[in-house]
Amino acid sequence: MKTLEAIKQKINKIDDENKLFIAKNLVARDPDIEKIKSDLGVHLPKSYQWFLKTYGAGGVNGVFIEGMGTPDHRYAVVEETLDFRKDHPSVLPEWVFLEWFSDDWVCLLDTSGCHETTEECPVIVYQIGEDRWEKGWDTFADYLEERFFGGGDDRKKMELLC
Repeated sequence: MKTLEAIKQKINKIDDENKLFIAKNLVARDPDIEKIKSDLGVHLPKSYQWFLKTYGAGGVNGVFIEGMGTPDHRYAVVEETLDFRKDHPSVLPEWVFLEWFSDDWVCLLDTSGCHETTEECPVIVYQIGEDRWEKGWDTFADYLEERFFGGGDDRKKMELLC
């Protein structure tokens, strides 16, 4: 797993080049993390909590990861996750919405797979039309690193999962 500090350094470098759209003014505080966990009934992995506290939401290179929202929609990840669960009843209640990957694929945290020692969980990719899913990344940090800086065609990952 990539260290969060190394990811932060890469993000900061891109930020200096004005190539990102991170919502730094909407970062989470500890009470926000507790509300998200409570409202969704899940345990959030440490790396996703770090992302929420450090950046709030957003991304780089055309990737947008859900998190904190505007003051009117402070808990955007809660809204998106609950809406997604409602629209897709077969989705497990332990899954937390992260991003639309393409028209029919989404990325979700699988909090049911949180490791007791590392407090990390896998990120899955879910194909909406087929109602199927596969593990995409071992941790949120791995997902973040690849989605932001992978440099390759992420659709190849989808093809491998099909």
